[in-house]
Amino acid sequence: MRKIQHYLILYRVSLLTLVAIALGNIQMQAQCPVTPDFAITEQFCDSIVLTNLSTPVALIDSVVWEFGDGETLTEVVAPFDTIHVYANPGYYNITMTTWDNTHCSDSKTIQLIIEKPVAAFKADTVCIGQTTSMIDLSTTELFPINTWLWEYDGGTTSTFTNPTHIFSTPGEHDVKMKVTNTIGCSDSTNHNIRVGDFP
Repeated sequence: MRKIQHYLILYRVSLLTLVAIALGNIQMQAQCPVTPDFAITEQFCDSIVLTNLSTPVALIDSVVWEFGDGETLTEVVAPFDTIHVYANPGYYNITMTTWDNTHCSDSKTIQLIIEKPVAAFKADTVCIGQTTSMIDLSTTELFPINTWLWEYDGGTTSTFTNPTHIFSTPGEHDVKMKVTNTIGCSDSTNHNIRVGDFP
């Protein structure tokens, strides 16, 4: 009879221990009262505007921003929005970590592309009086190019994507090209176009 009581006591202790561990795990896995959320509400060539959308904002003590380029910022005053400028184009992971008044933290990450178009073109070598065709080879990754500006050394210009031009004199002619994407980022390049003096 004593052995049975001994086993029952051990069983009760073990069961209580398991219940305590289970309750502890449930408490550890419970979500923070603040749900972190943010959006990139404006993007420029090298900078972004980040807007806090976390709820409920009244429970937030602080927000830590990690911009993916080694820079961080801690905000302790609502609405916890911020602006950041990037030195170089590339892919960046932006992480927002919210800390609430229970010292619980949670995070959200968004990937960002900072880019500008890369201007490039090729052109035919022709004889004087013939038409030279300029072919746009510019590249962009996220924001499409929507503006082209071509400048010829004679002072004329064109805004076509792939323009043509007739040079009135033989020799080397400098052609400049500028492209701009939909968020206003630009890049330029130029080439010397050879025009032969034979018909």
